[in-house]
Amino acid sequence: MNLPAQGAAGFIQQLSSRIDDTVQTVVAPSFPFLADVARVGAARSPRVFAAGQNCSDFVSGAFTGEVAAAMLEMAGASHVILGHSERRTWYAETDDWIGRKIAAAVACGLTVVFCVGEDERTFEAGDTLPLIERQIRIALDQVSLAIPHLIFAYEPVWAIGTGKNATPAYVAGVHAAIAGIAASMSMVERFSIVYGGSVTPDNARELAQVPAVDGFLVGGASLDVSRFAAIFEATRTAAAK
Repeated sequence: MNLPAQGAAGFIQQLSSRIDDTVQTVVAPSFPFLADVARVGAARSPRVFAAGQNCSDFVSGAFTGEVAAAMLEMAGASHVILGHSERRTWYAETDDWIGRKIAAAVACGLTVVFCVGEDERTFEAGDTLPLIERQIRIALDQVSLAIPHLIFAYEPVWAIGTGKNATPAYVAGVHAAIAGIAASMSMVERFSIVYGGSVTPDNARELAQVPAVDGFLVGGASLDVSRFAAIFEATRTAAAK
């Protein structure tokens, strides 16, 4: 619930002048600015897309304050972020609830960015992989449709805003585990895995070299065009190798 100083439309205009079409870029503004980002992004580049930060698990109805997946699509979104750690923490979203949202989004043709990850206590107990497998399986058990492309976003909650960092070796191991779980889920036809633990230009350069990292889910650094463009460059450089 932040807005860049130049506004959403100004931000996407400036960003699209700093990036190219070699890497797909998805920008997820707050709902009121979604249509602006979709319109300006599409006009500037065929590989800049807009995403909703969340959606309802209901198709329509008397659910004041909620936004349906179809409404996101009508506003120009091609993607939606679901299961974000802040939604899990502050709004008590459960794995099965997130799964129903994924089902609703897939039914509308949206590409889902499905966030999974562990808190510090789980990390320190060495229970990261069992937790992530549970998050994935419970959620995707709610989905009966085929998912053409699912983007997993690994969010180590203990590394977000804490000054702690997940090492490339650790990230590679978790991403490999997610890939194994995803490959066993029959409804997932294709998947990618991005990393989302306090991504900065500095750690993006190192993590982009990890073969299991397909990209990044960028938080606070995305509010600054220069920092976001630097993360894009790290991703582009790694993808070209």
